[in-house]
Amino acid sequence: MNQTLKCYATKLGIQSQTAVRRAQELLRLIDVKMGSLAMVLSSSAKAAMCLEVAAVELQIPVDKALLIRLSGVNKKVYINSLKNLETQLGVGVAVNIRDLSVQFGCTNVTTLAHEILTSYKEEMKERLGPAREEDIDFNKPLFSTTALYAACRKLKQKVDRRKLIELSATKKTKFDEILQVMDKHAKTITEEKKSTGSKRQRNLMDEIETAALEEQKKTAKLHESESDKNVELDYEEWKRCILAATATASED
Repeated sequence: MNQTLKCYATKLGIQSQTAVRRAQELLRLIDVKMGSLAMVLSSSAKAAMCLEVAAVELQIPVDKALLIRLSGVNKKVYINSLKNLETQLGVGVAVNIRDLSVQFGCTNVTTLAHEILTSYKEEMKERLGPAREEDIDFNKPLFSTTALYAACRKLKQKVDRRKLIELSATKKTKFDEILQVMDKHAKTITEEKKSTGSKRQRNLMDEIETAALEEQKKTAKLHESESDKNVELDYEEWKRCILAATATASED
């Protein structure tokens, strides 16, 4: 057993031997799969990252700040190195919304789920600011699963909640916490769409009404023009009759 790993597990309060063994396995995989890239990381950094991956897989909460301190590197280096480690080892792979929607047979909610997640990201980035934005890894399955479930609830699409929670790699309480926020974004997005749709419909009706009024005006002008012509013709006919009667009277 790697002593650094064992020591860090104790400091982090990880009592699960399954998690420690999984972290030990990941350490071995680093040397096998990452080769020279593994040399760049210190033993402290590798131990901390392997413990985090193992803890996430087994849904064990850990202190992220403490993990970074134990790793001996700064936060930015830790996050980037962790992402690289996950990619190289094929662990912690992001669960995207499209694949989830296909898996759960709810492809009709994919668009809304993407919009919910995008809106959530924008809110968090605005709230945290550039300095703390890197604290959140939006590629984690927690965010895609909750966004998908929020979209399903909004569109009244049945989906297996329990399986989604399992795929989120987190506890039910954390899933529900993020889901509440996702639900708010789902509500805002659908209300905005309804408002935009109603506005477009009103604009269309206004255009139709305006066109109808213009047509009525054209018709009225046409009738008025024809009426003026008829009056003019009646006058000319009257005038011709008067002149003819006058001429006849003169002959007599």
